[in-house]
Amino acid sequence: MFGLNFIEKPNLPSGVVSSVIISQKYNEFITALERLGVSAISSPPNYDIAGAEKYHADISVIHLGGENMICARNNHALVKKLQDLGFHVIHSEKYIVGAYPKCTALNAVITERGMVCRKSSVDGELLKYFGSSLPIINVNQGYARCSTAVVSENAVITSDDGIYNACIKNGIDVLKISSGDIEIEGYSYGFIGGTCGKLSQDILAFCGKIEAHRDYSNIKSFALNYGVSLLSLSGETLFDVGGILPVMEKQNV
Repeated sequence: MFGLNFIEKPNLPSGVVSSVIISQKYNEFITALERLGVSAISSPPNYDIAGAEKYHADISVIHLGGENMICARNNHALVKKLQDLGFHVIHSEKYIVGAYPKCTALNAVITERGMVCRKSSVDGELLKYFGSSLPIINVNQGYARCSTAVVSENAVITSDDGIYNACIKNGIDVLKISSGDIEIEGYSYGFIGGTCGKLSQDILAFCGKIEAHRDYSNIKSFALNYGVSLLSLSGETLFDVGGILPVMEKQNV
């Protein structure tokens, strides 16, 4: 028999994932996840945000660990949905609105070495929640979470030079990949973090065909170093949907 638990470490399930947060816009990937037995908590758009980012879950919410979330205070539908599911939702200090970089206040990567983010853009509630318990790894890239695929507690993948250099400096194992080979609405290319999320401790799933990325061999080898296999959710080009955010998992009872 299985029970359901909140995932204790952001982005890093220890069991088989039962629920993820993903944009409600991308039905193809929601269906693919549900076929795998993963329930999709569909993230409604925040129409106060410009561009395709209005649909992206990793712009409107960040999982802090356990039942705790910070959610855009002006995405009322998402706040209510998460509260109804039993999550403790902290409202963002700022209204998450507009275009880059104003819309990136919750777009950060939480690792065991620190929180990778653009400090000048990040929301005050996020800084307050971790206080001095988690160092800030400051980068110029406001879309830090979009730009970073989390493989394990201390291993990530990015195409961003600033994130790559900051990770190296702070002892985070990082694979630098080429930009491109990822589609997104309204831009010439998307980011690797926005395409993926973990479905278990050892499976990293992608919205699209990861095998078609020009750096697939390096991505596969890097992930395997941490015991992680790659799973494509469709046969189409990789698509930046604003991430697959694992939040609940099955546990043996």
